[in-house]
Amino acid sequence: AALGDKLCFEFGTVLTTSPATITILSVHSVYVSTKEISGHDPPSTGGDSQDGITRRLRRITVEHVLNNAIAKLRKGLGDDQGERIVTVPRVGYKLVGPVERSAVGHRLLSRLDIKAGEKVPGREHYLLESQIGASRGSEVWLARHFKTQERRVYKFSPDGERLASLKREATLCRLLRESLGEREDFERVLDWNFETPPFYLECEYGGDNLSIWASTDNHLGHLPLQERLALFLQIADAVAAAHSIGVLHKDLKPTNILVAPGKDGRWQLRVIDFGSGRLLDPGLLEELGITQLDLTLTQSVFTDSTTGTPLYIAPELVTGQAPTVQSDVYALGLMLYQLAADDLRKPMTAGWERNIENALLREDIAKATDGDPAHRFASVTELVQRLNRLESRAAERARQEDAQKRAAIAERVLERSRAVRPWLVSTIIVLILGLAAGSVLFLRSERARAAALKSALEAQQQQARAEAINRFLNEDILGTADTATPGNTLINPTMREALERAANRLESRFPNDPKTKASIVLTLGQAYYGLGDYTNAESFLRSAVKQLNDTAGPKDESTLEAKYTLAAFLARVGNDREAEAILHQADQDVGPRLGENSQFALLAQYYRGIYFSHRHLSQDALASYQRAEEVRKAIAPDDDSLMIQIHEYIAGCDLTFGHAVEAEKILGELIDPKYSKEHIGTQLWISIRLKYARALRLSRKFDQAETMAQAALNESRRSTLANRYVSSALGELSSIYEDSGRLELALASNRAAYEAVRKRNDADNYSKFITLVNVGILEYETGRLAESVADMTNARKQFAPLFGERHAQMQNLTFTLASALCDSGRYAEAQALAAPLDGDAITEGTGGAKNRPEMLQALKGRIALGLGRKAEAVRLLEPVVEPMKRNGAQDWELQPVVKALAQARQR
Repeated sequence: AALGDKLCFEFGTVLTTSPATITILSVHSVYVSTKEISGHDPPSTGGDSQDGITRRLRRITVEHVLNNAIAKLRKGLGDDQGERIVTVPRVGYKLVGPVERSAVGHRLLSRLDIKAGEKVPGREHYLLESQIGASRGSEVWLARHFKTQERRVYKFSPDGERLASLKREATLCRLLRESLGEREDFERVLDWNFETPPFYLECEYGGDNLSIWASTDNHLGHLPLQERLALFLQIADAVAAAHSIGVLHKDLKPTNILVAPGKDGRWQLRVIDFGSGRLLDPGLLEELGITQLDLTLTQSVFTDSTTGTPLYIAPELVTGQAPTVQSDVYALGLMLYQLAADDLRKPMTAGWERNIENALLREDIAKATDGDPAHRFASVTELVQRLNRLESRAAERARQEDAQKRAAIAERVLERSRAVRPWLVSTIIVLILGLAAGSVLFLRSERARAAALKSALEAQQQQARAEAINRFLNEDILGTADTATPGNTLINPTMREALERAANRLESRFPNDPKTKASIVLTLGQAYYGLGDYTNAESFLRSAVKQLNDTAGPKDESTLEAKYTLAAFLARVGNDREAEAILHQADQDVGPRLGENSQFALLAQYYRGIYFSHRHLSQDALASYQRAEEVRKAIAPDDDSLMIQIHEYIAGCDLTFGHAVEAEKILGELIDPKYSKEHIGTQLWISIRLKYARALRLSRKFDQAETMAQAALNESRRSTLANRYVSSALGELSSIYEDSGRLELALASNRAAYEAVRKRNDADNYSKFITLVNVGILEYETGRLAESVADMTNARKQFAPLFGERHAQMQNLTFTLASALCDSGRYAEAQALAAPLDGDAITEGTGGAKNRPEMLQALKGRIALGLGRKAEAVRLLEPVVEPMKRNGAQDWELQPVVKALAQARQR
């Protein structure tokens, strides 16, 4: 284009054509004309060194060589396209029509002061091997460790906007890793240098890009459609995971996908290059359920739309609209088409449907690449779910078509029967249609009028709110993690520090929009709750309830969501009385909506279940979780993430009831490899395994239980976000050791659990209480009576005022303390503690352990014996011995009872 129409080419490989364009492959040089070939200095082409081109152009070229080259070119183009090369007398040749240049296999030139064979600046053990790409002014180099031969990828940039792109990529990759854990389907950024030029990112080597891989040995062509779709689903799953925490990629294309052999022998795909990445716009946050998750999963929004590769840019971005999740859906849809058509270079032109045989797949591609983003899939997850259901959808489509055929036959039969009395049938139809049309038109008219008025009134508010939320998330959340942000003095900040900075700036962001501010306050409270920072969680949740109550009203769904969240939180920290009052009021304000199949009803039942679980009201909790699951199946049947969380809670209720077999079945399904920690999150992954270990323990499968609990402990220690599970994992291991008779190991493990929770600044009172209680119980079971009495007395003194005497765990503690006092000969003190105890509550407090009502009665019998009341002791002890034997009581539990009964029978 820069040289006008006087073009001559020195060809290495002939070309591909289409009706509109000619694509020339492997162009070695471009010349202005035959005159300049023979002597004049040519302009720089950037493909070779200037001296090399000059030397080649200055040599004498025989006329027939050029004629032969043009003849071969015309022959390669064919009769129709060959006419586009026109001979220009005394000048050379002219190419008529549009031209696309595709530089295949060209050698990249470095514009930085780095060369192959040199050491990577600041990485003395790595030698630069070759430049493998360039992106937005950055250079991408492959390097190898000179001893181990380990490969690394370095992305260099000189300064300015290109450096900002590297910083953005580093920030977003860090957010992805911290929020989603280590995943195989994202490029790993290992380190970076933003201090001295040349600036760079240091990345793990992830293989060739998808375009190169596809053309190497015809990898793509050898795969059947199902396997090509499996490759696409890997890409889409990664993008969906990024979207789940608000990260947009904005430059999805085959060259930003790496392919390498995976651990299981299959191809592993990785999404790379988040240098253009931004975050979801505010309007999509609620739709994607981000407000129901921890704020560590919530990021920022940028509205620029100028970056990206033209072929894969969504049409709305060209017109200047802000990027959304549908922008990435468009790029994925195009890549899906190319993979399905077995050609990663194929554009979507008119008639593209002919390249896709599967009708349902054509529908999915069309919906993903619709020119109107409102008509595309609402999320990448929706596209993934449809592709995963291709076979079942095909079966359903066949059933529908069969039903339509049957309906057509029935209609023809009906029409024949109507012919008997046509005047009567037609009269009734006219009356029905007239009445229906009149009422429908009236309702539509009124609704349209109301909707138009409401839309006009809310449009300006929504736009202003979106811009304010955009700035808040962008500058106050993501800006905290970006070391390039002005005024940011935090080095490698934690998510808690990012939240704190954002919270401090909240007031100035929304001075005139209290409802939006209150909603964000609620989200911050939920985030702190999820992080285990209960002090900040309580402060923000209480503030959100008050603000939403004042701005939206007590019966608004956002207000009720805040109330249910606060009730669940207060129950978690032992403030049962206030939690019960808030829940009761929320239930009254919700009214019949609680029984609807709606997103709000699902949320309400979910939080009610958590509240009841924390209150140890397991039957009520189970009812709420089961109702939440019914609603989920009705409105979100393909939401695996929500299904997993609800099923985990249902299994927890089963464990409380002692239904180990039922819980083991539910949790065994959730251990499936497809629910890896990369897909469901590290914390949920750990929680499922701890509950599964508990179910296995109750089924006396101790080896399997120990393996599962140890895996949870190891992952808890590795993860910075999940290290609060260390004490829980140690506690479960202790229970496994205890139930399998290894009491000394159990005590050591529980003491380690108590130390772990005691040292945590964010540990709540309930966690401290439980671990201390368990230490005291194990001290009792190992015969350390004095230590046991001291620790359990201390636990009662600290926590009885917080939780109350009727709390299930407090009942279990009191029972064990009374037992220790009885064994110590302090019968009167033991009797005072044992008298008001409830055997069923003790069972619940021990997680469904058997024999607790019998053991309570046995304790009271032993106390009566100690106080000299032998007849009472016999009456209490005789009925419990056989049931304890049948229920598998351990020797250390049974023998004191048998011994006491024998003594009571003596005269």
